[in-house]
Amino acid sequence: KSFTPYDSMIKRKDKSDITALSITSKKMRKIPAEVLQCANLKELEIVNCKLRKIQAQLNNLASLKKVSIINNLSKRPLKLSTNTHVTQLNIHGDLVSSLPRSYKKFEALTKLNLAENGLTKFPNGARYNKNLKELDLQYNEITLKENNIEPHPGLERLSLQYNNIQYVPSSIKKLIDLKKLSLNYNEITDAAPEISLLQKLEYISFYNNKLTNIPAGVYGIKSLMYIDLFYNQLTKLDERIANWPNLQILYISHNQLSSLPDAISKIDSLKEIHAYNNLLTELPSSLCRIQKLKILRVNVNLLDELPACFPVFTELEELDFSDNNIKHFPPEIINFQNLRLLVVAINPWQNPADVKKVADVARSRGAIVHD
Repeated sequence: KSFTPYDSMIKRKDKSDITALSITSKKMRKIPAEVLQCANLKELEIVNCKLRKIQAQLNNLASLKKVSIINNLSKRPLKLSTNTHVTQLNIHGDLVSSLPRSYKKFEALTKLNLAENGLTKFPNGARYNKNLKELDLQYNEITLKENNIEPHPGLERLSLQYNNIQYVPSSIKKLIDLKKLSLNYNEITDAAPEISLLQKLEYISFYNNKLTNIPAGVYGIKSLMYIDLFYNQLTKLDERIANWPNLQILYISHNQLSSLPDAISKIDSLKEIHAYNNLLTELPSSLCRIQKLKILRVNVNLLDELPACFPVFTELEELDFSDNNIKHFPPEIINFQNLRLLVVAINPWQNPADVKKVADVARSRGAIVHD
């Protein structure tokens, strides 16, 4: 709604107040000259076109930072002229044949979004864009079987969700500055050992894939702060989990884990453990050594009891151990004064009075309680 339609724009004599412009034309092969009269244009959207070239004059619009091209049906690769102002380029729904072969001339580019273009191979056209920080390749058909990823110096965020990837190849190591790697909704079963060379990586997500084990190379990424392994087929986390000394958030729910390794206690930085919907029969007593833990979710498991040391978790803010087989409710939870959420329902309590007492006190402190 914030965009001015092109038909409305051309009728205006004063175009200085137009900051967002949308053009729709099935015949358009280059950007109309009238667009260059919008001196304060910040965002340009081009829809349903046959665009062949973005001409050099567009660089006269110093305020223009974002260009979106949607459903470009040109059979020729789009040619980009030198531009020193545009920082974000979005291209969606285009023919693969119409995508630019190189993005180098868009010198200021920090974000390139090529989602939903039917790409089957990793596109390397932005490897010379020195300012590029984010590359979004979601909703394509990329497999990475060609192992063709080229170095992209400075690239920090790569999104590969919703593709057809089964294996993360060795060429991933070339993205040495990567901090965030999203691989959700693929069919990944493993990753090349070279993934361990991403020693700046802080965030990795394998949400909804087909991992039966954590790839060995992932255990070698010591910079990890966040890992998402939701909805896989994991049966085990091994002691190498201690190789993640900076990890703060561990997402391992919706797997087939029967235990957590003792070495989890060596991750002093850990703040959140999300391990619900597994087959956990016990929690290691070593867990109690994690003093910074704020969130613990172990609901929908097969736990018969909580560790004897459990009362040490006085700093917890969210606690959910509902839907287990726990009979003894630890009354010491009444001392957990920072709780914002407490969920303990669906357990065969032998001391329901303690449950009610703690629940009432938690509610009086403003916590959400499900008992």
